[in-house]
Order: sequence, then structure tokens, then C-alpha cells
Amino acid sequence: MSDSLRRFAAQDAVVVHDGNIILETPVVLGATRVEIYDEFGAKTTSRKVDLIFFDARFYRPKRGDVVKTNGETYVATPIGDELWRYCDPQRSAFRVCALRTTRFNGAKDK
Repeated sequence: MSDSLRRFAAQDAVVVHDGNIILETPVVLGATRVEIYDEFGAKTTSRKVDLIFFDARFYRPKRGDVVKTNGETYVATPIGDELWRYCDPQRSAFRVCALRTTRFNGAKDK
């Protein structure tokens, strides 16, 4: 994976699993267009967030892992059967499928 992509686009992130920080690493945000057809042939198009991890040899994403970066929170959520996949021939970087989420601070609207 390109060193310039990592150098200029990466943001610091933390990965939380079961309430514990398990990794601090740079990630790059990406997006993929997904087209899903139902049993009637109707097409739904959406965009999913990809989080690109570099050299995270000791981390394999699990459904529900929370990634916090740049003030945003993302939850690892598979699209179909795919939660993550390698994105370079050397298998040193991988993409994690995720959904952006909003966390509430517990305050009630008036």
C-alpha cells in the first residue's frame, strides 16, 4: 500500500473491543458503493465506510469492534459475509467494513 497514502491521508485511531482499547494505529477512511438486489430484482444502492488499516499484524477485526478517529465513531459491520479483506498484494493492509454511528451522552432533549 502506498506510503504517501499513509503519510498524507492517515488519521490516528483507537480500536475498542468489549469496552477495552486493543489497538492504537493510523487508518485511512474510504468508501465503497454497494448494490444489493432483492428477490424481485429491485436494486438498492448505498455507500459503506471502509477503514484501511496498515501493518496491523496482530489485529483481526471482529463484528462490533468500535473504531474512533477524528471525532467520529465507526462500528465494524459486515456487508453480506465480508467484514474485512486484504487490500494489497503483500497482505500488509486491510479494509474493514464499518458504519458510522452517533453515541449519545445520556442527556435528554427538552
